[in-house]
Amino acid sequence: MDAMEVLQQAKALANAMTLYQETLPPDLTTELEFLASAKEELFNECEEKWKEIEELQSKLALTETEACADPELQTTYQHKAMMAELHYLEEKEPHLISENGDVLAAFSMDERVNRELEMVLSCCQAQNENLKKTLNREQEWLQEQQELGQVIAERAAKVKSILQDYSEARALQDMKVKIQQVKVYQENLLNSMGTFLAQHFPLPQHQKHPSKKTKMSIDVHENVISLHEILETLMNKILEMPHDPYVTIDDTFWPPYIEMLLRFGIVLRHPENPNKIRMEAFHQ
Repeated sequence: MDAMEVLQQAKALANAMTLYQETLPPDLTTELEFLASAKEELFNECEEKWKEIEELQSKLALTETEACADPELQTTYQHKAMMAELHYLEEKEPHLISENGDVLAAFSMDERVNRELEMVLSCCQAQNENLKKTLNREQEWLQEQQELGQVIAERAAKVKSILQDYSEARALQDMKVKIQQVKVYQENLLNSMGTFLAQHFPLPQHQKHPSKKTKMSIDVHENVISLHEILETLMNKILEMPHDPYVTIDDTFWPPYIEMLLRFGIVLRHPENPNKIRMEAFHQ
């Protein structure tokens, strides 16, 4: 039973008993005693109802305090409370605050009490209508919020997917650009190295002439490779086969070039086979 409804009925009953007592003749002592007893009983019942109302209000306040921590939970709680209250008001049967027939008979003797009860009924009906309208508004608002949340979630997922695709495409494009730049830089570096080596370390000339000091013939091999080719072979070997980077020296490797590279620490000999050399791992 609603707290305001119980309180209004209690006040109406008390006013009715007081008004009825004032309208009685002074000589009706028996009826006065009856009314006083009925009034006292009615007040006792009102006190009991009031205690029940206070307990229910304390539990309700505690529940609302716990629900206020989360706005979404509070909205859900209000919706459930309104639905429960509406269902209770629709299903409940008329309830009398007092079951004593004497009290009810005394209460029904005054027409003004009936009018007050009609006013209470009208107020309850108006309150029910207001609760229904409020419930409808809350349901519409909840549905709008749910639809809005769904739309926002879909847009957020779409934007996230677009950003992810864009990031992957951008990263792939940047990687391709960097790889192309490295290839261009490598090509320029190799070209510069080739130009430098061709200018300062040319191929030995094939010549056969007597030496002024020894009067002997000196023969330089025709099939020797350039210093550029030697370095390129060593670099390719150490990059492609790092587990076995050694190259076997044959007649195509001009000994002065090999000695120069060994002297400056550019290449190293095999610790067990002096006919094998490898380039120093400068890239590690």
